[in-house]
Amino acid sequence: MLLSILNSVFCVAFILFAYVNLNDKDSWLWVPIYMVASICCGFAIFNLFILSYTLLPYLSILFMQSSCFLLKTECATG
Repeated sequence: MLLSILNSVFCVAFILFAYVNLNDKDSWLWVPIYMVASICCGFAIFNLFILSYTLLPYLSILFMQSSCFLLKTECATG
């Protein structure tokens, strides 16, 4: 019960952290990190650890590809 409450608090906190970072110049880096952490906490609330373990590598790969794409476009534009 305590872990469900803590995961709920952290899930909401990570979503709020992502929202606060939307207007930063490096939001492309921090928002996906906070959202992946929020998704993992959300899965842990409902004891879906297996989904968290299987989706985490795919989310990490997606994050890496999107950040590489954004870095190339930032370097090209200035």
